[in-house]
Amino acid sequence: MRKMRHILYSLLAASLMTACTQDEHTGGSLPEGRVPMVLNAGGLQVTATPDTRGIFDGDWSDVTQIAVTETSTDEGKKTYTVTPAADYSTAELVPEDEANTIWWNYNNEEKDIIAWHPVDKKMPQVGGSWMVTADQRDGIPVDEDLLYASGQVTLQNPYLTFRHLLSKVVINICQSDYLQNYSPTDVEVTMDNIRLDGKLELGIYEELILNNDGGTGTIVHPHRCDQAASGYFATYEALVMPQTVTMDNKNIIIQVDDVQYVWEISLQTIVNNSFDSGCQYTFNITVDAKGLEVSVAQSTTWTDGNSGSGSVVLP
Repeated sequence: MRKMRHILYSLLAASLMTACTQDEHTGGSLPEGRVPMVLNAGGLQVTATPDTRGIFDGDWSDVTQIAVTETSTDEGKKTYTVTPAADYSTAELVPEDEANTIWWNYNNEEKDIIAWHPVDKKMPQVGGSWMVTADQRDGIPVDEDLLYASGQVTLQNPYLTFRHLLSKVVINICQSDYLQNYSPTDVEVTMDNIRLDGKLELGIYEELILNNDGGTGTIVHPHRCDQAASGYFATYEALVMPQTVTMDNKNIIIQVDDVQYVWEISLQTIVNNSFDSGCQYTFNITVDAKGLEVSVAQSTTWTDGNSGSGSVVLP
């Protein structure tokens, strides 16, 4: 793979060196008619959860391939290899081989590009469907974290900004006197009435999003991180379908021994009354003998920090 990348870079460098001279005579045409397209990718955030690093956590460390096309369907889909930067915040996308290469034909050419992950799926488009696994205890389903980017690129500015199309839920269990005699393995966390299938549609800004405003919910088993967020007893994470949060008993359920604590995710605790595409929702929960105390961080994108908080205390 390194050899292929070296060949592509050599071809690109040689072509650019001679292109300046030939542009004066050809109006922007490149030598021998083409130069391989190499893309720069960003838009995903590096996070501080070391045991679950990957695209779900907002970086490029576990992404190996991206599908790329310059057409309106996936018939011209090409596979590009991902090389993350040292801090995993950005990545370079290089054609897997010559057969998977998109070519520049002119020095001043502009191309409309669509790119996505996972590569074995068809190009995301309006009307398409998506589904997420309910039982995520053994690990976050990274291959179900739908990434999408679209935009116009040039030889001089081949940059694409990627977005998560699913929603992410983080549940932090706070340290408490009640839990001091327990370990994280003694605590079970689930969510119920959560929808895991949805359709692709256009958002209010004409951007592609996932959504499910109907259908039947199910029980979700989040993944317990090997290392909790700093200062917390345990941290759980799950991918869910973007959806309206209605008063239909969407609950976070915490089981400690034979005691079950239930907290309803109400309309008052969620910005826009919904889990939105590309946003993260964090619930900080304290468990004690009386019940649950819940602090709810307002919705944030996976590329932004917390924008505020609210709290709900249950007797």
